[in-house]
Amino acid sequence: MGEARERKLFGPEFFAGLNRLSLVMKRKPRTGLSGGRKSAAKGSSVEFSDFREYILGDDVRYIDWNAYGRFDRLFVKLFMEEKEGIFHILIDGSSSMRYGKDKKARQLAAMLSYMAIKNLDRVYVSFLYEDGKVRTTKGLTGQRAFEELLRILEEMEFYGTTALLDSVKRIHFHGPGMTVLISDFFEYSDREEIFRFLSYKKQEIVLLHLLSEEERNPSFAGSSNLIDEETKEELRLTMARQVRTEYQRSLKELEDSLGRFSRKYGALYLPCVAEKEPERVLLELTGKGRKEKR
Repeated sequence: MGEARERKLFGPEFFAGLNRLSLVMKRKPRTGLSGGRKSAAKGSSVEFSDFREYILGDDVRYIDWNAYGRFDRLFVKLFMEEKEGIFHILIDGSSSMRYGKDKKARQLAAMLSYMAIKNLDRVYVSFLYEDGKVRTTKGLTGQRAFEELLRILEEMEFYGTTALLDSVKRIHFHGPGMTVLISDFFEYSDREEIFRFLSYKKQEIVLLHLLSEEERNPSFAGSSNLIDEETKEELRLTMARQVRTEYQRSLKELEDSLGRFSRKYGALYLPCVAEKEPERVLLELTGKGRKEKR
């Protein structure tokens, strides 16, 4: 059973998509353990940042003699220290995510982790469950950690309901970084509070709003018995034109709300179709990010 599941989630097709994504992103390999993100702290890496006047005790190797020749005063060069970035990837673990989305949520989390690890960043992946329960991996760096993450994602289960805000508040954030939340946002009663809390924690926010094509555009008609994946409650529903119109109106209101708060808090918001290849989703996300930063 485990081997069949592995072929389904992270088989040759997944790794082919991973390689295509890597080629398009054109990320250059880096060396060393300091990571590939620029820190506000001044250090002694190779990237120049600024000058300041020489103070007794400064390393004479960083004196700028050209500046001394021009100003007859000693200046030392300052450099921008490079440190690893911190990424938190949060996956909604509720039962509703099983509806054509659980596979894609895990693949997106894996690809995002791969991109960050390849750039010498550190990744924490958290699974959000009911009653605010959270399961978080250790900080992941390196190829072996990525292979371990694939195993963890394979074993992940989706069940119950998820109170997103309660779960997010229980996560230990390791300083400023980026947080990616993957969810269908069907449980989204707190609206702005998630944005406010993550901003307070100094996180760059990315929302991947993952829905199946059937959830976006219901195709069934007539009367049906529907069972809520999270509560197991049964509902008799007649899908008339008015009901479909009301459903799509509510979905648009949800997407508009997420988009509005994303703009307010400088977040990136991307509605995702579960049937789309995961690397296409991420390329669309990175393209949108570059466009919004212009």
